[in-house]
Amino acid sequence: MDLHLWRDIALIILAVLALFFLLGLAVALYALFVFTRKAQRAAGQALGNLSEQARKVEETTRRTAQTVVEPLAEVSAFQAGTMAFFRTLFKINKLAPGKAPSPTQTPPPRK
Repeated sequence: MDLHLWRDIALIILAVLALFFLLGLAVALYALFVFTRKAQRAAGQALGNLSEQARKVEETTRRTAQTVVEPLAEVSAFQAGTMAFFRTLFKINKLAPGKAPSPTQTPPPRK
C-alpha cells in the first residue's frame, strides 16, 4: 500500500472521530440547555413561594403588632402617666424598695 492511501485512511478516520466529538459536544450542550431551563423554572417557582411566605409573615407580624403590642404599649404608657400624676398630686418622692432612682427622680435624703 502506498503512503497516500494511509494518509487518506487516517484523514477519514480523523474526520469521523471529529464528527463523533462534535455530535457528543452538541448532545452535551443540548442537555445543559434543557437542565438550565428546568432549573430556571424551579427557581422561579421557589422564589414565588418564598415571596408569598415573606408577605404572609409580614402580614402576621403587622397584625400581631396591632392587636397585641400596641395595646400593651398604650396600657403601659397610661399606667406610667397615672403613676406620675399621683406622685405629683400627693408629692410622693419615695422609691419603691429595691428600685434604683430614675434619672429624673432624686433619691430621698438620708437620715
